[in-house]
Amino acid sequence: YTDKKIVDLVSVHGGLFSALKAQFEPILNTLKGFRIGDQGCAYKRLIIGGHGFGGGLAILFGYEMIRQGWLTTETLERTPVSIVTFGAPPVMACSYDCAIQ
Repeated sequence: YTDKKIVDLVSVHGGLFSALKAQFEPILNTLKGFRIGDQGCAYKRLIIGGHGFGGGLAILFGYEMIRQGWLTTETLERTPVSIVTFGAPPVMACSYDCAIQ
């Protein structure tokens, strides 16, 4: 086992992740503008969803929010987040080190 965080031991689909990275910051900034995850947020829940390619992007968006530290136990207590997909391709794989944790 290395000192890496578990989220850094995950392999992701390179093409879909590249597509996500191009839009991640603008989407995250929109969510921050709605105060998603902040105390006093007017929204009761955030649902991220997609079908097919969009489902793969939704999964990776959730992963990236966790990886960057934006989606935490605290933010989930304030604003629950769900990811719902239909027909999403496999986009992630856990390395052996991650699997034995």
